[in-house]
Amino acid sequence: QVLSKEEADKEIRDLMKALEDLKTQPQPCLPCFEPPALDLKDLEDGSSCFERDTYTIRHAVFDWTVDLEKRRIEGTCILSITKCQTRSHHEPTQLRLDAHRAMTVESVRWRLMSLDFEKTRWGDVGDEIVVEMPDDFTEGDVTIAYGTTGGPAATWLRPKQGGPALYATGRCCANRALFPCFDVPSQRFTWAASVRVKDEYHIVAAAEKRGERVEGGWRVCRFEMATPVPSYLVAVAVGVLERRAIGPRSTLYAHPSTVEAAEAELRGVPEKYLTAAETMFGPYAWGRFDVVVMPRAFAHGSVAHPHLTFLAPSVIVGDGSLAYTVALDVAATYFGALVTNASWAECFLNEGLATYAARRLTYEVDGAALA
Repeated sequence: QVLSKEEADKEIRDLMKALEDLKTQPQPCLPCFEPPALDLKDLEDGSSCFERDTYTIRHAVFDWTVDLEKRRIEGTCILSITKCQTRSHHEPTQLRLDAHRAMTVESVRWRLMSLDFEKTRWGDVGDEIVVEMPDDFTEGDVTIAYGTTGGPAATWLRPKQGGPALYATGRCCANRALFPCFDVPSQRFTWAASVRVKDEYHIVAAAEKRGERVEGGWRVCRFEMATPVPSYLVAVAVGVLERRAIGPRSTLYAHPSTVEAAEAELRGVPEKYLTAAETMFGPYAWGRFDVVVMPRAFAHGSVAHPHLTFLAPSVIVGDGSLAYTVALDVAATYFGALVTNASWAECFLNEGLATYAARRLTYEVDGAALA
């Protein structure tokens, strides 16, 4: 049975009243207990080779050339690394970075020095790069030259699928195939990127765009993320994209075959949820909320990032009836991008809080029937 708006609102009010009444009822006494002391080993993430209290990454700079025909990314990753001050007498001598078998590492350098490294299989979700660090290293920029197909981090589309295109949307344990990193959500860093592709294609990323130029048949775009984020929030899309303004702080990017339909359904939608979110949860911290609508051949669901949300093509149905799902993407920029679970074992915290916040947003904007 489908409830009317008035009936749904009444059910919500009755439920909220029942919860308030429950708070005022006397609670049974519970035996006191001492919470167990938290050991650093309890924070270790079994899906990453990251070793706590060894090194931290403060900033990353990517210089990528994207070959859509060969489905490969070539370039460098410069990691600004600091050695941790440990309380023990053991000083770290090895830098361990998460990687993937889809990646081929050519060299690792610090200053003018070539560093010894070994790339081996690690666990069930990737590889590790073990770099022998100099004894006098305390902080500095480590440059890694490498190439990758992107592995699970990248979706490559053929022309008949709406490509050629690359959608690197960033997912749990996936971005280690896009660049070497500490692929755990507790480790946050700022980043910048220079992405190069043939000039007939366009580039967008989950960061603020700092410049674009076309020269010698190549398009080069520069991006910068000034707020520290976990590795999985680095994302980029490259392909045949058209753009449309759909709000004061939102631009739509989509394949020419779908851009008109997407614009008709999404115009004004992000802004109404952003306005409601700022009322509930505080100022939106990321500046812009741009949207990429993926081609019909894209097999994944929507993925929210700071500055840029990848929206599933199934949301565009012709009548705007599924546009309310943007509320979850807005909520994820607060509960996920700003407040993040410490390890991959607690992903349910991100999803649970974001889902709750999305229901609150939908209730305020669209009413109880959709919430």
